[in-house]
Amino acid sequence: MKLIFITIEECYLIHEKMIEIGGGRGGVRDFTLIYSAIERPKASFGGKDLYPDVLTKGTALIHLASFL
Repeated sequence: MKLIFITIEECYLIHEKMIEIGGGRGGVRDFTLIYSAIERPKASFGGKDLYPDVLTKGTALIHLASFL
């Protein structure tokens, strides 16, 4: 199964849409942190995925919400 990962542009568009729907503060506090969070599910060490399945990759990505 080939996974398709979210891009920083898609993440920012989703964030803006959620602000439009539910209100809140727009913008991003730190682009470096958001980029790191988006890349986190792709992380590996010694040739092994740190997040080996879809569930753990999704869990790592949910951490992203605290950076927006």
